[in-house]
Amino acid sequence: MTANFTTARRLRPVPAETKALIVAEFTGGRTARQIARAHLLDVTQVDSVLAAAKVRRQPAGEPAHLHVSPGARLHIITDYRTGMPMADMVAKHGWDASTLRHVLGEAGVPMRRPATLGRTQRFDILDMHTDGMPVEELASLYRRPVEIIQAVITAGQAQR
Repeated sequence: MTANFTTARRLRPVPAETKALIVAEFTGGRTARQIARAHLLDVTQVDSVLAAAKVRRQPAGEPAHLHVSPGARLHIITDYRTGMPMADMVAKHGWDASTLRHVLGEAGVPMRRPATLGRTQRFDILDMHTDGMPVEELASLYRRPVEIIQAVITAGQAQR
């Protein structure tokens, strides 16, 4: 019977200039996981660099939106107010949509309506239009431009 031992993985040392970048990126609002991916490191290496630099980490259970830096908050608010879609903001800032909504809500930014209509709403629009409701009235009811309502009707009729 042979024992199945695995050897410990040897991680390459983190260069000093990369350590400075890690600290700067983390204090700028990126997560340890994002930084590790960007620099091809293990998350434990990023954690070690941050601990050695005495960077305050988010305690377990603390909401993520409390960890967003003031500079990152300003960029999030600016991007949202200029009309950037939430999906693009998630990709750009590296925070999930829930965290971004929390940051925006705390800043008192009024939230936009979702760009798309839900499946039930699309079927309701199609049914009401089939029953004779004019497109303009549907647009007013759903607070959407006439062009969007017309596109929903056209797409729905093509599927039937």
